[in-house]
Amino acid sequence: MIKAAICGICRDVPGAFEARKVAMIQQKQWSSEEATVLEVRQRSALSLDAALCASVECYEAEVARSVDVAEVLTVQAESELHHLQNEMLRSAAQQSEDDLLQAALDASMDPAALALSADGLHQGMYMEGAFDEEDEAMQQAIQMSMMQ
Repeated sequence: MIKAAICGICRDVPGAFEARKVAMIQQKQWSSEEATVLEVRQRSALSLDAALCASVECYEAEVARSVDVAEVLTVQAESELHHLQNEMLRSAAQQSEDDLLQAALDASMDPAALALSADGLHQGMYMEGAFDEEDEAMQQAIQMSMMQ
């Protein structure tokens, strides 16, 4: 059996098998329908790639926007916090100043403080009079020395 198969192969003219293959390939031509299907496949593959790229770009842009929005919100919150802290410090300083002023007014209106203040004013007038007497004595001494 093997011998018969080998003999069948050998009976062909050399190159006949190859010639049959070439003829089959030449007879097989692409129909316009097959060409259209092939083009559609290529286009759809390209459009899928383009759609994927566009989707990735859109996603990355959305992520970038959300990160930017988050950063802006964080900065705004920090700014508001600093503003509130500064406002609280100003309010506390003003309250402290008001408290000190009120304490000074209360102390100055105290009868004992008024009595001390009146004594100080009287002593100041006495001291001022003493300076006036010294000034007069000095002026007289200068005039006397100039006459001589």
